[in-house]
Amino acid sequence: MATPSIAITTPTPPRASTGFRLLYRGGLSLPDSHLLLDGLTFAVDTRHAEQQLLASPLALALESMRGRPSLRWLGTTTLAATPHLDRSGGAILLDIHPAATLTKIYFENTFCLESNGTDVGIKVALGDSDGPETTLMLIFARPREPGSGELQLVVARITPAPPPQSHLRLPRPDDPTPRRPPLRFF
Repeated sequence: MATPSIAITTPTPPRASTGFRLLYRGGLSLPDSHLLLDGLTFAVDTRHAEQQLLASPLALALESMRGRPSLRWLGTTTLAATPHLDRSGGAILLDIHPAATLTKIYFENTFCLESNGTDVGIKVALGDSDGPETTLMLIFARPREPGSGELQLVVARITPAPPPQSHLRLPRPDDPTPRRPPLRFF
């Protein structure tokens, strides 16, 4: 009686890497409306930003929003009005599904109708509250290639303004006095 054996003739080919990591898929909810701009996909190009992905607060915040049907739309603004943009997380890209007609029309009207489409952005909040713990992001357009008429939608985190430089203050009476280190440390 022959013993059964398994012969593997060709190994399973490795799965092709897409080079992109899905961060969030959903839509934008418009305030005071029941409209939903759906069909949005936020992804990051991992071929260029693999090391920066874990250090990016925006990428982590978008991944934590998975399972939510929509993000909060806060309005449009100019890039000049939001000087504190953190783009350290690599290129977080926004893609619109081809079947999301209303969303495509809104983004085309925002970025493509005027010649200064790269000077405006859409402000979005990640979370339900408006407190300091809420992450804000800006969706804006940039040319896909220099001199190209095709735009690419990119996302950056809006960081709070840095605190003003504090001047050296005079010591107060209730400040602890500095202590001299013990002699055995020398």
